[in-house]
Amino acid sequence: MTRILMILFVILIVLPAALIGGCYGAIRFQYRETFMPGLFVNGVYAADMTPQQMNDKLKENALLPTCIITDAEGEEHSFSMEEAGFREDYLAELQERFDTEAEVLTAYNYGVTGAYEHVWNKGLTETEYSREVQQAKERIERRMRGEW
Repeated sequence: MTRILMILFVILIVLPAALIGGCYGAIRFQYRETFMPGLFVNGVYAADMTPQQMNDKLKENALLPTCIITDAEGEEHSFSMEEAGFREDYLAELQERFDTEAEVLTAYNYGVTGAYEHVWNKGLTETEYSREVQQAKERIERRMRGEW
């Protein structure tokens, strides 16, 4: 009787669990560097794209607005946001402007004015947010290198 229960347990519980786990592992392996089918990001189908490819596709689809300024005489002057110095990659702009990753993250989190007001003018060089992001980045980099 015990042997029959063991066999049933293996057939009904262990084998299906192993099969499901194996399928999950195979899917995770296949899509380790790309998005899985069925994922849309801002209306763009992301299946089989790497995060960088998706980012490039989203940038292609982004329309930068045009500014129109009306002067005192009622004449309209228009210019693109690029002509005005607007950059679509705020993080890249901060990386060019500041020296350390902690400064970049603090400015990203608070805004440049807020970072001066709430952090740097108080003599601080980093925040809890910047430390947490840097630690998360280090964990991700370790996992990417296979160092769990």
